[in-house]
Amino acid sequence: MLKLHHSIYAPWNITKNPHMAIQGVTGTGKTYLVKQILARIGLYFSDSEITICDFKGDDSFIFLEDSSCMRYYRFVECMAGFDSFYESFLDRQAGLDCSRNLRLIMFDEWSSFLNFLDKKQAEEYRKKLSVLIAMGRSFYYHILLAQQRLSAEDFPKVRDNFNNIITL
Repeated sequence: MLKLHHSIYAPWNITKNPHMAIQGVTGTGKTYLVKQILARIGLYFSDSEITICDFKGDDSFIFLEDSSCMRYYRFVECMAGFDSFYESFLDRQAGLDCSRNLRLIMFDEWSSFLNFLDKKQAEEYRKKLSVLIAMGRSFYYHILLAQQRLSAEDFPKVRDNFNNIITL
């Protein structure tokens, strides 16, 4: 078996290009890359608030369950996590939250989440994500998605607003 390892530096100016999507089949290193990105955000934006929605719910982020991570959600809890993030965006947009710290939601397996929901619920969450993608940058709200395939149907009208797309 031939193993190739490539290191590629990909700068991400999160304040100018706020949204990122990572796609790749199982075993390509999506979760590893996401953890590296989240670690760097924590390092360079120490007052950031990161919400992690791990719909897959495997053991990749399970270490957060036992810690003091208040914004970690697994499987069906991802609905509550996404809603909380979205409501905080609306509060900031309405002027109820005057802070300017970076807020990011990392959603692992967005399309699987949508497929889990009934049609009406899925459409509601697509709309919410579209609002966050279209208007989040002005309020320091950022999206990081990791999934196997980026499909236009999961991101109606806003897929091109992902400023950074990494395919593994």
